[in-house]
Amino acid sequence: MSAILNEKPDGYTLVGVPSGVILAARAEKLDYSIPNDFTPVIQVENIAIPYAVRKDAPYRTWQEFINYTREHKGQVKVAVWGPVSLPWLALRNVEKKENVTFVYIPYSSTGEMMSSILGGHTVLTAGAGAIVYVKSGELNALLLLSEQRAKTLPNVPTTKELYGLYGMCFSGGLPGIFAPKGLPQPILKKLHDAFKKAMEDPEYQKTADKLEVLPSYKSPEEFAKIIKALDEESKEALMGMK
Repeated sequence: MSAILNEKPDGYTLVGVPSGVILAARAEKLDYSIPNDFTPVIQVENIAIPYAVRKDAPYRTWQEFINYTREHKGQVKVAVWGPVSLPWLALRNVEKKENVTFVYIPYSSTGEMMSSILGGHTVLTAGAGAIVYVKSGELNALLLLSEQRAKTLPNVPTTKELYGLYGMCFSGGLPGIFAPKGLPQPILKKLHDAFKKAMEDPEYQKTADKLEVLPSYKSPEEFAKIIKALDEESKEALMGMK
């Protein structure tokens, strides 16, 4: 984002980033704002992030897990990637919604997170890398941080289903294309139309399925609203950190 911040808004310099960058920009107190200093071109995907537990866990559904957490307040350890992330932000909202409390254990890599939960050091893990262990049967996915169900996990509910519009962070990872601020409307339209056409290409759809990515289109206007809402939620959550 820093690299394109001061580039000319001529349509020749773009950046593709996940929505987690918005939270990172807030957490690191950078000298720019994602909603105010860049032009959203298009949202292209939705990355479903599983909340998973060990296969031998006594709870088989998300509600059973919430009930367990409520009964063991302040004892349920959750493995998260870094001190702040979208899965963390969503769980902060779950805490308020469900009247539960999690203990967050930050890790610097997916491998460390998986070792932690498989070794019994944490109870829940939240990271895209968990999908491999869910498919192998070592972990059981209870919930997907996503706005749509994953094709490979059709029976796992999503945060959007269970929590509706309670927090834009419940949409999961939303990668999109950004341009420098001030991109002229004709250029924005041309870029948007080109990316949208590419999203509709069968080869793109095939590759997305292979990579466990869910194509999810949002127009520049819709994407801008999501980015602004996520930025506000990130600001509020970080101000309330203990």
